[in-house]
Amino acid sequence: MILVTNINWETDGEEVDLPTSITIHGLDELEAAIDAGDDYELTEYLSDEFGWLLNSYCYEILRRDENGLLNK
Repeated sequence: MILVTNINWETDGEEVDLPTSITIHGLDELEAAIDAGDDYELTEYLSDEFGWLLNSYCYEILRRDENGLLNK
């Protein structure tokens, strides 16, 4: 699971209702790319998903341990 926060969208000044944080579930390939140091894949995913470019964002990958609890 990827938690994306503090999303700042490039909207060219247009009033658009876009999220400032989202949680992405079930995209193991995306998590693997980020783990390998390729966070550009996350930028591409968000841009493709919402149709707008991004100025900045923060993210962290959250994983469940053997007890089902979330950890980093």
